[in-house]
Amino acid sequence: MEGRDPAALDVLERSLEAHGGRALWESAASVTTTLDIGGAALALKGRSPFARRIVAEVDPLRPAVELRHPRGTFRMDGWSIRPASSGPDEAYEVDVHDGSHRAPRLWSDLDEAHFLSYAVWNYVLGPWLLLHACDAMERLPDGARRGQPHARVRVRFRPDVPTHCPEQTFWFDAEGRLARLDYTAHALSSWAHGAHEVESYATFDGIELPRKRRVRLRPFGGGRSAPLVSAMRGELRSVVFTAQDGSERRWGESVGPTPRR
Repeated sequence: MEGRDPAALDVLERSLEAHGGRALWESAASVTTTLDIGGAALALKGRSPFARRIVAEVDPLRPAVELRHPRGTFRMDGWSIRPASSGPDEAYEVDVHDGSHRAPRLWSDLDEAHFLSYAVWNYVLGPWLLLHACDAMERLPDGARRGQPHARVRVRFRPDVPTHCPEQTFWFDAEGRLARLDYTAHALSSWAHGAHEVESYATFDGIELPRKRRVRLRPFGGGRSAPLVSAMRGELRSVVFTAQDGSERRWGESVGPTPRR
């Protein structure tokens, strides 16, 4: 895979329109989401598999997130993470982009915070991120999902982009909405091949964002997912989309993070 295939770019531009349009995303200053997220995959790293409520303020122009989590508030900057109360010189460096760094067997609070931060940053920005953070992409033959044809695009992220793995495949429905992501979550394991399914959307003020997500395992990295095995689940509870002029668009509940247990 070399360069940016025009056919792939067409799919991503259409998807960007389906998710609110280029003008809207170019005007964005931040996107703050409240989510419930958990799953059995976290137990593999010694973390609770039960859903925890998090609030993530995402920067749409650079890989930066402020994460409010039951275990504290954290700031992600690229491949580093730190407690919000500490200085930049105390940042914890993480780099599992290409799988060459062995993921720790058990996670600290910082490991979990970084995993959740970059995951939410990737998921919230969707096609906007793909158009700006990938150095190569190609249009694949359509795939079938739930009996319907879906456009598929394989991308390669730049090394400076915090994400699950360098090469990922994205599926889009007939309206251009993101329907599925295929990747390997290197932070969990080299065998953590996931089929990340979008199950419903939140629609507000011309914006569409995935509302319910489920990650199923893809045995041996193939295209088929294991239907009865859910590695992770996430549900969007609220969104605040803040434009550069200070105006806001809101959706969902007025909720904050769950108290620390």
